[in-house]
Amino acid sequence: MSNCSNCPQVSWLAKEIVRREKERINELLLHPQVHLIFPSKWLLSRAQEILSDSKNRMSVVHNPIPRTSLVADRKKLREDLGVLPTTELVGFVSKDLFNPLKGLNDLVSALNTLPVRRKINLKLLLVGQGTVPASIADVDVIHIVPKTSLEISNLMRSMDVLVVPSHQDNSPNVVGESLMAGTPVIGSRIGGIPEIIEKLGLPTFEVGNLKGIASILNGKDFTISRTDLVSKSEEIFGYSVVASKLKEIYCHQPPKL
Repeated sequence: MSNCSNCPQVSWLAKEIVRREKERINELLLHPQVHLIFPSKWLLSRAQEILSDSKNRMSVVHNPIPRTSLVADRKKLREDLGVLPTTELVGFVSKDLFNPLKGLNDLVSALNTLPVRRKINLKLLLVGQGTVPASIADVDVIHIVPKTSLEISNLMRSMDVLVVPSHQDNSPNVVGESLMAGTPVIGSRIGGIPEIIEKLGLPTFEVGNLKGIASILNGKDFTISRTDLVSKSEEIFGYSVVASKLKEIYCHQPPKL
């Protein structure tokens, strides 16, 4: 809605470059032959607020995510992490663990409110760069900085549940990546996160609601059919599904003038 030159991520040397680029983008958005694709209904609705005349040129198509091979021995993956079969592995994934928008502090605080008897059979797996918080009481923490996307996928497969407690987000790929690895996700009701999670019957919680996070982790049984979860997720993120939607959009575009 602005010229973006005051973005805190932009240095003062680049402000003019950003302003000019934003003007070019604005012109492009108004072009009648340009179709706008969004990975979530939430982001589409935000765009409609400022591009109300372009509603017939907007579609929601989720980012395609490859299916993780379920051939890898999940039991072996957990053994390599020192996780017993009876232990529930709760995961959190972020490139920067302490990006304040990703909400790790909320997850830590929620875990601290769980009964000690619940924590005995629980471990927290942190995947990403950053210092492991020292404020988690009675919960063993495993911290790994992955080197490859395959390693991330295997770590997700080893989890019993991935928690996405974001304070602000669109439709983070980590949700789809976890689901395509067969691992259920619980997340905050913000942006496009609940659009995916709730569609698959998985629980959500209000942003920053520590009791909500703790209640789900304390009472939800995440013993589900991981194969069924992957199959349902493929209907959302699968390459062929996404390709078909894109083909339909392109085929309905008006011919070039």
